[in-house]
Amino acid sequence: MVLILGTISGGAAAQVAQPAVTLTRPADAEANVKRDAFVSADVSAPNGGIDAATLTSQTVYLYRNGDGQLVPSVLNTSGGGDVIVLRPISQLDADTAYTFVVTSGLQDVSGVAFAPFSMSFTCGAGTGGIDASVAFEKVTLSTPTGKALTCVTIGPDGMLYASVRNGEILRFPIHPDGTLGAAESLMSLRSANGGDRLLIGLRFDPASTAENLVLWASHSFYAFSSAPDWTGKITRLSGPQLETVTDVVIHLPRSTRDHVTNQIDFGPDGALYFAQGSCTAMGAPDSAWGLRPEHLLNAAVLRLDPAAVTAPLDAKTEQGGVFDPYAPGSPLTIYASGVRNSYDLLWHSNGSLYVPTNGSASGGATPASPNPVHCTNRIDEGIHGDYDGPVVPGIGTVNQTENDWLFRIKPGGYYGHPNPSRCEWVMNGGNPTSGADVAEVTQYPVGTQPDRNWRGAAFDFGQHQSPNGIIESRSGAFGGALLGKILIVRFSGGDDVIVLTPGIDGEIVRSQTGFSGMSGFNNPLDLVEDPSNGFIYVTEYGDQATTAGAQLTLLRPIPGPCTGAAPSSIPELRASRVGTGTARLTWSAVATATGYDVVRGSVEVLRSSEGDFSLATNACAGNELVSTSREDPTVVDAGSGFFYLVRAVNCASTGTYDSGAPSQQGTRDAEIQASPAACP
Repeated sequence: MVLILGTISGGAAAQVAQPAVTLTRPADAEANVKRDAFVSADVSAPNGGIDAATLTSQTVYLYRNGDGQLVPSVLNTSGGGDVIVLRPISQLDADTAYTFVVTSGLQDVSGVAFAPFSMSFTCGAGTGGIDASVAFEKVTLSTPTGKALTCVTIGPDGMLYASVRNGEILRFPIHPDGTLGAAESLMSLRSANGGDRLLIGLRFDPASTAENLVLWASHSFYAFSSAPDWTGKITRLSGPQLETVTDVVIHLPRSTRDHVTNQIDFGPDGALYFAQGSCTAMGAPDSAWGLRPEHLLNAAVLRLDPAAVTAPLDAKTEQGGVFDPYAPGSPLTIYASGVRNSYDLLWHSNGSLYVPTNGSASGGATPASPNPVHCTNRIDEGIHGDYDGPVVPGIGTVNQTENDWLFRIKPGGYYGHPNPSRCEWVMNGGNPTSGADVAEVTQYPVGTQPDRNWRGAAFDFGQHQSPNGIIESRSGAFGGALLGKILIVRFSGGDDVIVLTPGIDGEIVRSQTGFSGMSGFNNPLDLVEDPSNGFIYVTEYGDQATTAGAQLTLLRPIPGPCTGAAPSSIPELRASRVGTGTARLTWSAVATATGYDVVRGSVEVLRSSEGDFSLATNACAGNELVSTSREDPTVVDAGSGFFYLVRAVNCASTGTYDSGAPSQQGTRDAEIQASPAACP
């Protein structure tokens, strides 16, 4: 994961080794580079990672060789500060040479200047491919400036909630066109913790309602270097202002930098699942990550049974802690291991748990097993028994960069990040043969087999993409073209949304990029979809050091070419109550409809006006909804009542609010459209 590196001050440079670029993609003198490619550079950082405050357009840049024109670009680095990623904002010119430059103005966290570096490449005529079947309008939303948002979700009250990295929660009303009203600041998590917290994940409890908000949060000590260990928490917030703050899990492990207690999701079993980041680059302590070792709960997907926790659960496993996730009946368990750093995870409607995971840049170290080795605390102990080998050699400095992966998680599986505290020693696929092997680490001796429990990846993103926020599209927009597909924002090389299609067996069968409106972001970190209309909200983190450019962006579906006639069928509407005040509306689908309008009105006014809908209609409860359901949290006054009407719409025109029954006198449509509250 690439996240939120703050400015780290350093003193005068000591007589220490100089950081330097070691490898680039594209390579020096490479030809036929795609015009939508980005530049990534692995670095050697012997004194600690890159100081993000020195990573600027003056210290790292790309220029066109012919005229020296600088290429406007987005710059970022990884959590360990061990890679440079430069993404041009626009496509590069065909058949044109460019030069990538790193100056001595770039420094590491110790204040030591990088060795100057440059390399050149030439673009061809091709791109990564554009798919024009789906298109979104990008709308920059008016949100508080200078606030880096780490997570976004939609509550049961129909409001949008966004977490600020310092622990503040912002709540926005959503207008019918998808834009947002003024933000309300909720500070209860910060107040309960005495100040800043690095807030990463928000998820509403499945039992939460508009009248009874229950929000779960994952957060850690607020720091981006030298952070104290054992400071992660899972917390439950409730009440109209989320004012009741209850810590459910405390003392989760934390890396020195930005591998923390990450985002959360509820599974089909009602349990809460979250990814706990690693403390190291590749399993063994290394200087870029403060030489902190992996703990028992690091680099894993954890499962929490909220109903089994009666008091704050102390999850500290070592250094004075005694928590045992393997104990019978433990409310917190290791669901899967070897997941290096997954910012987000998704329980899909097909029953699969998908976890996008960030690989490490080169320069980390892998652990060596004892010789002889005997372990009894493996996650697969119940299947394979004690671990008695093979003995695995360590690698002091790994010279290859890991790919980023999507894992389809199976309970009890190991996914490739070593952790000596769990007796997991082999990184990824090992090096089993002298030929090319899946996810091989070529510095292992030939014959090094993968861990006996290694499951492999469902999809390979490549290097330095940083896949982070993940959702399943539940919308019928574009005729259902995205329905059931997986959408993932890529923070680094892509700065876009990649769309993955699961097959009937849950395996990934297709990947797509290039959808109009789903690229060109400024370090996108998370996303959420409103399934009622297909609107997607993306958090753009902006500059890693200063958060300049941080914003929320709305992706609004653009209808395709208009063909056919207006809808002629009439939806059949049903209403029920959810909780104490929310009305749940459902209606039958109309074959030619691309959306539905829903209006609400006062029964009392309708009666007193002798059936005048222009006076009685008081709200557009849903405009061009692509789903066939809607929840309205508006509370009706005692002794009064609401009526709801729905019509089908498409690009040609609108249908009717009339019932079609012979008993109806006159038509409702003209009067409703005359109301100031009518849907547009």
